[in-house]
Amino acid sequence: MDPSGNMKLSITECMAGIPHLMEGDIVPILDFRQAIKCAFACARDLEPSKKKKARRNAVDTSVDPTEFHALLVAFRQYLELAVLFQATDKDGNALLNYHEAKPALPLLEKWGLSQKQVRAKFPDEWEQVLKFDDFADWCISSAFRGGLNLALDDSDNEEVQMAAAAAVMTDAAGCTFGDAKAGKTLEEAQNERKVREAFSAWDTDHSGTISEEEVAVVLMKLNDKFSREDITALFKAADGNKDGVVDYEEFTQWLFK
Repeated sequence: MDPSGNMKLSITECMAGIPHLMEGDIVPILDFRQAIKCAFACARDLEPSKKKKARRNAVDTSVDPTEFHALLVAFRQYLELAVLFQATDKDGNALLNYHEAKPALPLLEKWGLSQKQVRAKFPDEWEQVLKFDDFADWCISSAFRGGLNLALDDSDNEEVQMAAAAAVMTDAAGCTFGDAKAGKTLEEAQNERKVREAFSAWDTDHSGTISEEEVAVVLMKLNDKFSREDITALFKAADGNKDGVVDYEEFTQWLFK
């Protein structure tokens, strides 16, 4: 989806790429544009971290990898509403009236909307007044009390930090989570050797343990996007017994957690 390789996706790139994720009759609609547009706007409106505020400028209208996770979570909700909207919009003019909405009342109740609330949304039985964007915002505001509860999937999140570091470490070690848990004797032996080699490479002073400084040197070499604060948080998470160093057992537990 990111042909330019700039680690950012425009709305156009999302419109082009996301529908390919939906191939195989996953949902009974063909037009994902409205759901993508709403999810994109939702991800863009998230409160950015301090780091993001510093690097975002007024002309940046893209989402980065941390926002893309939120976009996909939002897309799941908007996609469900797009399916409901299309099924309700009997004449296919992209606008709803109360007559069309009535058969969907049981489904709308699942979004926290009572029959009385639905009726009050329309001026009369037949006037076409509700477009998808407004319909989706209405349902989501009801179900989620004002909006989707989304979070930026970035390095301020310890779980994301752990996953990112583990990915870097397994790449460096040359093994995978699946191989490590496959239970095949040859693969287990190969992976154990690779993990020990990786541990030895990180343990630059050959003390049998890895210090925070050693973690910092290797992580920064493998991925210069790790900040010192990120590394400290990761190290604390890996140091299970809190003795200030990571031994081999802690290293493997961290690697394959």
